[in-house]
Amino acid sequence: MTNYITLNNHFYQQIAPHFAKTRNSSWSGWETWWQSVSSLLPDNPTVLDLACGNLRLKKFLDKKLKTYSYLGVDSCLELLQLSNEDSRFFQHLDLLTPLAKNKSFVPEIKQPANDLICCFGFLHHLLDKKLQLSFLKETLKLLDDHGFLVLTFWQPLQDKNLAQRAKHLRDNNYLLDWRAGTTAVRYCHNFTPETIAQLLSELPVKVVLSYQADGSTHNLNHYLILQKLLD
Repeated sequence: MTNYITLNNHFYQQIAPHFAKTRNSSWSGWETWWQSVSSLLPDNPTVLDLACGNLRLKKFLDKKLKTYSYLGVDSCLELLQLSNEDSRFFQHLDLLTPLAKNKSFVPEIKQPANDLICCFGFLHHLLDKKLQLSFLKETLKLLDDHGFLVLTFWQPLQDKNLAQRAKHLRDNNYLLDWRAGTTAVRYCHNFTPETIAQLLSELPVKVVLSYQADGSTHNLNHYLILQKLLD
């Protein structure tokens, strides 16, 4: 398991400057979740951005919120530094390696209670259901009881070009190349409505909103807005 995590971590280190150039703006699907949760957030909300990359979510929220507390977390220091943001807004931390060793990343997070947690463009790097569930359950521990968790589940096979380039490994897992500025490969999981439903059935959450957006086909990402089920 750690082999594919190591490869994916190396992938982002290798392509960081090229990747950052393609991630300077928000995805079209972001406006939908924002419209859904914005009026329900408290004043000066705390926001945790897991797998934040170059902190483009912060740039999006800077235009939406007058005051808020933000922390972005990512394993790729190169991408964090390319954000040109003050280091107080980000934390360099590998989220997956501890989970692969049955350890929690929660105690390491500097912002432990959050009104909004976002995780975009990351879950497809978790190839097996056990690790996906473990990550999501740990993430819920960082969410306030009345907070919102917003996730994307990548569906690269919806794009004909990506589907042709993807090398099938097993189940819904693929090896997919990168061709912008340099060449590299990463492991990816292609989510389907069935696999997403299976994950939800094992999580103590309720679905606030579910929709698809992004890409030329407008369905490259499946978005979920979740809240905890309270006793």
